Amino acid sequence: MRPPLTAAEEAYASALWPIHSEVKLSAVNMTFAGLYYKLGELDLNGLKSKLKPIAEHFEGAASRFRRLQPPASMKEAHQDYAEALRLYQESIAEMVKVVDDGRDEHLIAAQAQSQRAATILIKLSDELWPGEYKPN
Repeated sequence: MRPPLTAAEEAYASALWPIHSEVKLSAVNMTFAGLYYKLGELDLNGLKSKLKPIAEHFEGAASRFRRLQPPASMKEAHQDYAEALRLYQESIAEMVKVVDDGRDEHLIAAQAQSQRAATILIKLSDELWPGEYKPN
């Protein structure tokens, strides 16, 4: 079991929390956009219109994240979070390719990247916010 967070670690976790909240919501919205498309509730133009603001949210979150200065003890967690953000951004870029060429293989590749990102975030959230609710 990990000892309680230090004051510096707690400050970092508090600064990361609003970014994390936006990333989680954007990830859920990205998943639903893909599902709605596959269920026929969105056409390619509808998918594109859903993905654009989600991509902007991920970019904004990544920009704010890059300004965070983790304490030395959180450097690895910070690098892991950066990797998760990168994976989410690659995932949404992969989904946009469906709009370009109509090939659903992009959705499968995007899902794999998104799942890897989610796995990283679940591990980190256990460390930074142990009581956080994690959906199934």
